[in-house]
Amino acid sequence: MEHNHEFEGGHEHRHDHDHGPEHSKYEEALAKYNIRLHDEDVKAKTALLIEKHVAENNTPDVKKFLFHCIDLTTLKCTDSDESVMKFTGKVNEFVDKYPDLDNVAAICVYPNMAEVVNDTLEADHVNIACVSGGFPSSQTFTEVKVAETAMALHTGADEIDIVIPVGKFLSGDYEGMCDEIEELKAVCGEHHLKVILETGALGSASNIKKASILSMYSGADFIKTSTGKQQPAATPEATIQPTEAPAATEIPNANSAGNALAEGNAMTFGDVNETVTAKDVINLRSTPYTGDEGNVVGQLKNGETLVRTGRNDSTGWSRLEYNGQTVYAVTAYLTTDLAYKTPEKPSNPNRVSTQDGRVIVFTDCDDYITPKELINLRTEPSTSEGESTVRTQVKNGTNLHRTGYSEGSGWSRVEYNGEILYAVTNYVISGSAPE
Repeated sequence: MEHNHEFEGGHEHRHDHDHGPEHSKYEEALAKYNIRLHDEDVKAKTALLIEKHVAENNTPDVKKFLFHCIDLTTLKCTDSDESVMKFTGKVNEFVDKYPDLDNVAAICVYPNMAEVVNDTLEADHVNIACVSGGFPSSQTFTEVKVAETAMALHTGADEIDIVIPVGKFLSGDYEGMCDEIEELKAVCGEHHLKVILETGALGSASNIKKASILSMYSGADFIKTSTGKQQPAATPEATIQPTEAPAATEIPNANSAGNALAEGNAMTFGDVNETVTAKDVINLRSTPYTGDEGNVVGQLKNGETLVRTGRNDSTGWSRLEYNGQTVYAVTAYLTTDLAYKTPEKPSNPNRVSTQDGRVIVFTDCDDYITPKELINLRTEPSTSEGESTVRTQVKNGTNLHRTGYSEGSGWSRVEYNGEILYAVTNYVISGSAPE
């Protein structure tokens, strides 16, 4: 995604017949959420999620599950009754060819092909989905969108996919956008209305989140990223915009741009009650913000314990009780494994043994690198132990002194805050030596 270029006008347009206030219920709905997102922060968060979870999800069972979530789609100008019948026939044959797999979730076609699919489809538990509402541009009269949707349902569609009127959204006409979605949902009734945001046209993470909230507010049963007709199409970054419940409590004086807490964002914590220790020596802070050394109120050493009372996993902060006051620490520096011992520095830095039994061989070098995005620095060159080896996280612009690399395993050895740590080489680029 590009940097935030969202509409900043702070108002929405009114229809001529509407004499209500400019700051309408739609603005009030958006005000309940943090919509001031930073694109680079979203990219960094996405990279971390991929690094953390890709291995555990790259399994046959997960892929089988995802296959069952597919809307098998044909949306070509060359579609015909005959080609759509053959297309549907493949779905009918699937159960015999692949008895150990669940079939696709739906067949998706243009509205004029719904009847053909309805007459041809024999497979159980496969829905008929139709794109509607002037797909893919959504640039037609609302009356036409309503009629097209009604006709698709009448001829056999189980689900309707529409695209938000992107132009209305970007110009701040939230009322026009939402009214249209509400009207189409009314036509759908009990049938699912799936709303496509066309994230590539929205321009920013903030806009994606705002469009998501407004779409669901207006009755969308399901939101989707992209038609595939607009470039860029769906991206990993576009899929992780949370629409969390409105904040219940706010942490005062805890806002910062470019840190764990986005500017103007209220941070909420899920309640926990567990004893933790530090992986090494960490700072305890009066606010969840690392950009101010004045908020450091103490330290926690490995082997010492505190009670953790809350976690915010989206920002990576923990809430703790310390000497009768509430303090905050970076979650990645803490562990509930009270037997955890800070790893010793390797006696031979060019041959490092990992906990999973591998030996990583490094070649000495002397250069400076910086992360492409936000990355983990680990106490050993391995991700097999999950978060337990994560010492800290550093972002683009942090220059790291690289002292070794392992070409075969894809790890770089760096010096950071007096420690030898390890980073995935693919996640770094050339940096600059300190002046």
